[in-house]
Amino acid sequence: MPKSVSDGEQGVVIIKFHIQTDGTIPADSLKFDIPPSGKDELDKAALKAVQLAAPFGNLPAKFTQPFIDLRMTFFYNIEPGKR
Repeated sequence: MPKSVSDGEQGVVIIKFHIQTDGTIPADSLKFDIPPSGKDELDKAALKAVQLAAPFGNLPAKFTQPFIDLRMTFFYNIEPGKR
């Protein structure tokens, strides 16, 4: 968590990415869903959180696509739904 967040900085960062059937995230799939928050520390922390969470478990064997698209929203000092 960036120090600026503990100091009260607010922002919302939405990251979109693919998880491949083997649970890995291709580096080129990590992108901001909307323009970045404009707050470098928050943007970098959100990207790093997704990167550090990988690899995920394998997708179910019955899943027939090469990957699944996901979006993850990070709320920094903002209650979800009140941005």
